[in-house]
Amino acid sequence: MDWYWHPLVRPAYSEVTFAWTIFFAARLFLQFSLFENQNVNSLAITNFITGWPATILLLILSYLYGTWRLAQLRGPSVDEYREDTPAPWKSQRRGF
Repeated sequence: MDWYWHPLVRPAYSEVTFAWTIFFAARLFLQFSLFENQNVNSLAITNFITGWPATILLLILSYLYGTWRLAQLRGPSVDEYREDTPAPWKSQRRGF
């Protein structure tokens, strides 16, 4: 768990968390406004689009961005962190 708090690792996870927060806030705002206006057809379409399709797309984009961002930050990989390997690190190359 300490690896996630490393200063060269945490920004990647914080940025992805921020993207998910924006997604759910926008989804809530959009659905609530459509509900308040009693726009049933648009609400149904919005629920469908912002449901599984958007969630799967955001999962894929989160993984791609997260792995790219970890490489850009050049922090230690999980194995390098556990073994207390000194810098320069290879960074996390698989998984996010």
